Amino acid sequence: MTLILNYSLGDVISVVTSDTRRVLNFLDQRLETLPDGDNKAVRLTFYTMYAGGGKTKLVDEIKRRLSDKLSPDDDLNACRNCLTKVIEDMKSIKEFEMKMRKEEDVQVIITGFYEDCKTGIVAYNPGMEEPIIKKYDSFKEDLQVIAPSTDHMETILKTAEHKPVEDILELPNSIVSYLATIQFLHYKINPDDVSEKCNYTILFRDPDNRLNFYEGQVDMSDWE
Repeated sequence: MTLILNYSLGDVISVVTSDTRRVLNFLDQRLETLPDGDNKAVRLTFYTMYAGGGKTKLVDEIKRRLSDKLSPDDDLNACRNCLTKVIEDMKSIKEFEMKMRKEEDVQVIITGFYEDCKTGIVAYNPGMEEPIIKKYDSFKEDLQVIAPSTDHMETILKTAEHKPVEDILELPNSIVSYLATIQFLHYKINPDDVSEKCNYTILFRDPDNRLNFYEGQVDMSDWE
C-alpha cells in the first residue's frame, strides 16, 4: 500500500513524504507484506520531485520515461507537458493500457516549482482524462494525499497539529514533523498498510533565493 503526502506553500517550499510499506497483491487481494522498500519520492529535475503509488512497475515506467525526456532544468510546467505525452504513449501500448484502467492502478504526482518560482503540483490517475495542474501563489498552502484509505483522513487531519514557525529556516523541519505525524496516526490505525518509517524529500527556496534540496527519513518506531 502507499501513503504519500505533499505539502506546498506559495513560492517557498514543497515537501513530499512517503511511507515504506510494500504489499504484494494479486487480483486485488493481499498476498503478503514485503520488506520495506526505498523512498517513493525522488528528485525528477532541479525544480521538481516525483512520487507515485499503485502498481510499482507502472509508477517506475512513468518515472523512467519522464527522466528520459526531461532536461535537468525543466520546471513544473515542462513536466506537465511531458507527463501528458508519456501517458498518451503508454495508453497506446497494449501492455500498459490494460493495466491503467482504475484509479488505484497508478497515481502519480509531480511537485515543485514553476519558472516564476511559484510552487504547484501535477497529478494523474487513470480516472482523469488528462493530468491536472495546480499553481500556488504567495502564502497559499495545500496538502495533497495518496492514501490506502480516506476513511480516517478527516479525523487525522484535525488531530495532527501544524505549528507556526518564527524563523522561515525552521519551516522544512516543521512541515516534515507535521506530515510524519499524519503518517504515524495512519500507522496506528492500520500498521499493515502504512509503515512507521517516513521518508521525505524537500525543495526549499531560502531567504537568499537559493533552491535547496533535502532528503532523509524519520523513524517513528518509538513514538507514542
